Amino acid sequence: MAEATNGREFTRAKVGIKVDVSTSDGYSAKGVVSDLSLKGVFFLCYEEANREAVHEGAACSVTLSLDASDPPILVETDGKVTRVEDEALAVEFDAVEADSFEHLHNLVLANSQDADQVEDEFEHHVGIKRRRSSDFR
Repeated sequence: MAEATNGREFTRAKVGIKVDVSTSDGYSAKGVVSDLSLKGVFFLCYEEANREAVHEGAACSVTLSLDASDPPILVETDGKVTRVEDEALAVEFDAVEADSFEHLHNLVLANSQDADQVEDEFEHHVGIKRRRSSDFR
């Protein structure tokens, strides 16, 4: 399987959609997605005070809003905060429901520079997890 550019497991796509992250300890952060992959999201935060309360390693729920649709399509995932920067956060997805995964896949596919690479990654994974050799039987 070809690796995503820069050695990552999944290709990143530049997507400017709204994101809302709520942590299990009651904090939240809202912003605009900078990079999105089938495995996670990196986004620029709107509100500094809320972002500063979110800590690395926090379990969270993520909602991506595709406002161009009427009604808006919501992509909902669970994950954990993997990086906190001055004006941004990164979240790695742990679980994505089937309907949301289909929207996530289509969103990354439509915004990637290499659709064939995204499809190759999709074929070599079960959802967001790498396929085991037993999955091919």
